[in-house]
Amino acid sequence: MSPYKILVTEDESIVAMDLKQRLEALGFEVIATVSTGAKAISQVESNLPDLILMDIQIKGNIDGIETAAKIQERFNIPIIFLTANSDTATIERAKTAGPLAYLLKPFEDRELKASIEIALSRNKLECELKEQKEWWRLEIIHMVVPDIMCQDKLFVSVNDGSNYVFLCPESHENFTGISGVIE
Repeated sequence: MSPYKILVTEDESIVAMDLKQRLEALGFEVIATVSTGAKAISQVESNLPDLILMDIQIKGNIDGIETAAKIQERFNIPIIFLTANSDTATIERAKTAGPLAYLLKPFEDRELKASIEIALSRNKLECELKEQKEWWRLEIIHMVVPDIMCQDKLFVSVNDGSNYVFLCPESHENFTGISGVIE
């Protein structure tokens, strides 16, 4: 399997270079290191990384939390915040962007690797759950057959194996005079 592609968003060039070397030594591919939210968004659009390591305090008009939120609106890419900020207000704000981890600087390589592996695994499971949910949603839609449109209200019947259940009973009752479950 090819190495996971990681985007590093860090505005301190020495820290970014060190992080890139550490990630490559751990077997990951760093597709880019950027210093602003705008550059991070641009890199995501053009290179679609498997994971983003995002410093919270970065250069530019938007910080790492805002950048992560904008990325999450459009892409399903796991994000790990890397920061020296451990205050409650920052952590609460960071939670709104949906990161899969929050690493406090300085951190060890083993902490970094473990956080990346957990974030990638969790993201994969979440994607699988979304796919299953969509599959079931479509299956349920296919099981439900529209019967009659009555007074701008649709009622449908669902065959659960032994009964037909009317999902809009007032419309069905008004139309047929029959209420409840028909056996």
